[in-house]
Amino acid sequence: MMDFAFLEKHFVLVFMTIKESQEIVDHWIKTIGVRYFSELTNTTILMEEVGEVARIVSREYGSNRGKRMQKRVIWVMKWQMSFLF
Repeated sequence: MMDFAFLEKHFVLVFMTIKESQEIVDHWIKTIGVRYFSELTNTTILMEEVGEVARIVSREYGSNRGKRMQKRVIWVMKWQMSFLF
């Protein structure tokens, strides 16, 4: 569960609908950003990110557990991903 007290202390929270968020992103891409990526590019980027998560799960919980050095990297990646949820 998200700790909103931590977020409120360190970030400005703005609550908006998905449609409002999409409009802000669309405006940014059209005025400042370069362009939208193609469907193929979006799919491959998503597949790459899912593969990273799968690697973490496999190394952490699978039968082929990682070495000691890899465990530190896995911990850092899990820590970074914790901010997304």
